This record gives sequence, structure tokens and C-alpha cells, in this order.
Amino acid sequence: MRRKSSKEEFNSKSNVGKIIFIFCLFFMLVFVSAVSVTLGSYSITVTEVYSIILKCLFQSPETTKEIIVCDLRLPRVLMGILAGICLGIAGSIMQGVLKNPLASPYTLGIASSAVFGAVLAIILGVGMIPIIGGYYIIGIAFIFALFTSLFILYLANRMGATPFGIVVITVVGIAIIWLFARLTTQVLYFSEPGAVKVAYFLMLGDLGRASRDDLLPTFVILFVCCFLLLYKSWDFSAIEIGADTNGNHKEIKRIRAFLMAIAALLVATTVRFTGAIPFIGLIAPHIAYKTVGKDNRFLLIVSALLGALILVGADTLARRIMAPFIIPVGVITSLIGVPLFIYLLIKIIIKSIIHRKNQK
Repeated sequence: MRRKSSKEEFNSKSNVGKIIFIFCLFFMLVFVSAVSVTLGSYSITVTEVYSIILKCLFQSPETTKEIIVCDLRLPRVLMGILAGICLGIAGSIMQGVLKNPLASPYTLGIASSAVFGAVLAIILGVGMIPIIGGYYIIGIAFIFALFTSLFILYLANRMGATPFGIVVITVVGIAIIWLFARLTTQVLYFSEPGAVKVAYFLMLGDLGRASRDDLLPTFVILFVCCFLLLYKSWDFSAIEIGADTNGNHKEIKRIRAFLMAIAALLVATTVRFTGAIPFIGLIAPHIAYKTVGKDNRFLLIVSALLGALILVGADTLARRIMAPFIIPVGVITSLIGVPLFIYLLIKIIIKSIIHRKNQK
């Protein structure tokens, strides 16, 4: 019987530690979510909240307290969990595929393009179609997000994963944000007040409009995307730019495009129901990478749990920091994400300068 080498024993212990960390994150998410449901401007005791939740599993809410808990607070928290998972996974995919630590749905302009698509669909009246209207909005948002994702992927392949290439892609992403923000504003100039209100919500990013009807389509799309990721899990070793598998460059490009399409669909889904919530897809993958490394078996799971934990925690803070007034959660996530983004950008610019000096 072959004894395990010291390296195998180390990896085994390391994996056990990562699994324990994942369970800790899961229980932290459950705890934060459980606390978040009990908080609000309307006074309801903790005991009442959970008795109401149990009651709503079997019958529709009737009293004011039941409506507040089951139709307002609970969907908001559950949507925060689903949206955080979507954004965490999307950000992790983008950073891995592009080999760019600054990549995220927001910083690359993908979320902004999805917002423009969703606003366009709403203005054209697509969202008014019974039953499937919401899915059409996701579809149009996905088309714009997909084109932007593939354009970014094309540039990344051309520029390479050098510090200079990363800076260029980031600048292009910022330009795309401004482009679609301007286009959205221009379209809204000729729109009805109701459409302007919805578009403002989508651009700002918040969980305030979450409803029970939004949870099922979000969960279904998230489940399908996770299934596709598991189906393609054996290809994760080839998703980084510069990687090669048996010299089959065309197959590698198809894998990267497929993964970016999954990320675009996740972004389009969250934009439809929560708007463009910034920097979750940047913060969560960075923390995940620092804690569990680049092993995708753990990285994607940790990114998903961290995305949910950060978003639910930020939303809880947004509801309590100026109670009874509620700050959009996008403001809180920006306060966390902007300093991280600036730090990483400066760090990469310095690396780019040093790299160019060494080449000379």
C-alpha cells in the first residue's frame, strides 16, 4: 500500500480547512439573513417574525405584520442571497477567464449594458406581456450583456494578461459604463415617468423592489447556470488567457466564450430584479482567492457565499444606518468597493511601469 507523500497530505489537510471555511460562511450567511428578516421600521418581535414565516408557508399573509414579513422583508433577504450568489459567481468567472483582478460585471460595463437592454425592453412595452414579459426583459438585457462580454473577451485576447493589458481593459470598461449610461439617459428623455422611475432603480441598484414572484425565475436561471458550470467543470483548467490544452486554441476560445456567456446571463438576471449593484462581483472573488486560492472547486463556491453574505449584510446596514430612511444598497457596496478598486488599479499601474522599464 502506497503511503501518501508529504505534498498529498498537505493538500488533503488544506482541502479540509477549505471545506470547514465554506461551512462557516454558510452558517454566517444563515445567521445574517435570520437577523436581517427581524429588522425594520415596523416593530415586530423576533418570535412573531418566525411564527409568521412558518404560518406563511401554508397560507397567504392577511394581517399587516404578515404582509410586511412575507411580502417585503423575506423576499428582500432571499433576493439578496440569490443576487449575491449570481454576482459572486459572475465576478469569479470573469476574473478567471480574463486573468484580470479588476474584472467584474460592474467595472467592465457589462452590468451597464444589461441595464440599457432592460430599460429599452421596458420602454418598448415588452415587459407588459403577461407571464413571459419578465423573461423577455432578461433576454434583451442578456443580449446586450453578452455582446459587451464577448467584446471585452476579444480585447483581452488581443491585449494579453499583462499589467498594461489589464489597465487598458479596465479603461475600456469605464468607457463602456459611460457610454451606456449616456444612452440610457438619452432614451429616458423621451420616456414616460413610470419608465423613468424603473430605469432609475435599475441604474442605482437596490433590493427594495424584490417580490416573491421574482424569486422563482432568479432561482431557476441560477440553477441552470450552476448546472452548466458543473457540466464544464473539467474545462476550468483552460479558462485563463495564456493557457493551452493540446494546442487546441479554437476549443479554448469556445470554452472562454461559453463561460463569459454564463456570467452575462447571471448579470442580466440580477439587473432585471435588483438593478446594477456595484462591486459585489469584484469584492467577493478577491476575498475568496485570498482564502481558498485558485482551485475552482472551492473558489466559485466561496465567491458565491461571500457575494450573498456581503450583499445581505450591506442591505441590512443600508436599512438601519439612517432608519426609518433606507439607503440604496448600491451606495453601501460602492463605499466598500471603490477603495479596493483604486488600490488594485494603482498596484497594477505600478506593475505595468516596472514591467515596461524592465523590457527596455
